[in-house]
Amino acid sequence: YTAFLFAQAEGRDLWQSPLLPVHLMVQAFMGGNAGLLIISLFTGNDDITKVAAIALGIALGIDLFVILLGEFGIAHPSEVAAAAAHEITNGRYKTQFWLWAIGVGHILPLVLVAVATTNPVVGAIAGVATLGGLYAYEHAFVMAPQEVPNS
Repeated sequence: YTAFLFAQAEGRDLWQSPLLPVHLMVQAFMGGNAGLLIISLFTGNDDITKVAAIALGIALGIDLFVILLGEFGIAHPSEVAAAAAHEITNGRYKTQFWLWAIGVGHILPLVLVAVATTNPVVGAIAGVATLGGLYAYEHAFVMAPQEVPNS
């Protein structure tokens, strides 16, 4: 639903990406599995931990691919969208994007779930890192286009 609302924000060209619905669906899958990993810390169910860790790893890989493809592999439709993307990757939000969203929110959890798929403590740390990275990414994605003048 959010993707369709963003698509109607005609003044914000960065939100017009055809990848946005897919990206948001993958991020919802990431958030759900991150939550399962956090909950599994308290349930002690190794099966849930393992399945959620594998699913989170797959979702993180897909999301990382979609982010990098959207930012660097597909040309932005307008100068306004390109300027907003530049603000995210090289401007005001670059630390939030590269360090927190990509580093802590994607790379760190990928490494954690790869080395310890059945450890609930490591899984919970990966879940918290994923949710923090999602917050960092979404904050930059929502705020940067609004700071670029439309005309």
